[in-house]
Amino acid sequence: NINTMSDKLKSEYSITFDNSNQGGYPYAIYNKDTQQASDISYDKYSSYNRKLLTANALFQFNGNKLNITSITNYQFLDDIQEIDQDFTSQSLFFVEQDQLQHAISHEVVAKSGKNNKHYEWLVGAFGFVQQFDKTVDVTYGEDGIAKYKLPGPTSKIKGYDQIVSGAAFFHQSTINILENLSLAMGIRFDYEKSNLDYYYDSNTSGNVTRVDAFDNSLENFEIVPKVTLKYGFGKNRSAYASVSKGYNSGGFNSTIEEDKHRTYDAETSYNYEVGVKTDWFSNRFTTNVSLFYIDWKNQQIYQTVPSGQGSMIVNAGLSESSGVEAEIFGRLTRDLSMHASYGYTRAMFNEYVVSATVNYNDKYIPYIPEHTFDVGASYTFNLNKSFAKTLVFDVTYQGVGKHYWNDANTAYQDFYGLLNAKVSVATRYFELGIWGKNILAENYNSFYFSALGNSYVQIGKPARFGITLGVKI
Repeated sequence: NINTMSDKLKSEYSITFDNSNQGGYPYAIYNKDTQQASDISYDKYSSYNRKLLTANALFQFNGNKLNITSITNYQFLDDIQEIDQDFTSQSLFFVEQDQLQHAISHEVVAKSGKNNKHYEWLVGAFGFVQQFDKTVDVTYGEDGIAKYKLPGPTSKIKGYDQIVSGAAFFHQSTINILENLSLAMGIRFDYEKSNLDYYYDSNTSGNVTRVDAFDNSLENFEIVPKVTLKYGFGKNRSAYASVSKGYNSGGFNSTIEEDKHRTYDAETSYNYEVGVKTDWFSNRFTTNVSLFYIDWKNQQIYQTVPSGQGSMIVNAGLSESSGVEAEIFGRLTRDLSMHASYGYTRAMFNEYVVSATVNYNDKYIPYIPEHTFDVGASYTFNLNKSFAKTLVFDVTYQGVGKHYWNDANTAYQDFYGLLNAKVSVATRYFELGIWGKNILAENYNSFYFSALGNSYVQIGKPARFGITLGVKI
């Protein structure tokens, strides 16, 4: 709901609710030597059920010398995950995770109005509180009781009562040094506190034993600066250079098996970027090119826990990423347009020591393809009929280069490409689209992990086709 109370004052409200009930976790045992996945075979059905409520309220004042924006957000989450977490036909163990979450945040931003030409400023504050209540129940089946030599029916119950809160204050000043030259300087003060009340009980044949429990707090504080220099050399042409600090706060792991993995440290980075944005032939072609370099310290990396029953975050020591991104958009005729983009990224661990005998120094960071690209075109027929207005043909080919799945770089996904297309017709009251994704039925894996002495993959989605209908009211 949007309410324009005056020329300068506006309010906007929204509320959404999503109820999702679906099966999940299509992981298959993977042979790294043959790069082939076996059939998915579970002994129990796995599912994910989620209820998600989100509400937002925005108030905005726009004046000649001052603009103020206030945004309040509330989110409620109630979900249940049921996972055959050994991902085999054996009845080793089954996991049920029940989570309840409340989160509220508020941000206020004030900035200079449109009449401030030589000096522009922005100042704001942000605060949030998140409350989590989660239980994880791991129940061992007959095969698990035999394999792990358990004395009888056994389950492990873990409880997490966690509150995370934080606040931030930020400011940016932009000085227009010359008519086409500006300098923007920003700083953010970020504080976050997390408290976790945790317990771990073992239930064997009805006898409950407390294995572990703690009630700890973590605090993170960081100052995050950013500087950007921008030079304009035409109506829609500019060059820029920026230096900024990145930051992800530390926290508690959601799966804890060893004391040293209870927490993980904050991740920091220094980011450097230079780029050029241009247009050609009366804005018919637009090109953007940028070079970047990221220097990480304590980069947060996901790993499987030693038992294979969940994942955790650990810190790599030093790592870096550098590369180039380029894109072009062109309108060849009034009805025909095209686009293309390419990215090259070299992301490496510089210093990542796991133990006295294992390190991943000079290995590639997982999940980051070295090469990515896409190319596509769109053609619009203006029908101008009483029933149909336009007929649009869209086609895109996306390429994803080789990337590694694990820190040791022993498992990887080769290059693959996906061809997608859509034909849509628009009328005054609705739009009908017929689409196809992965039309060439490319075989690839979209996710990989190792656990319980096995490697697992999630196979990428096959060729699929569908119809969408949108109604205009």
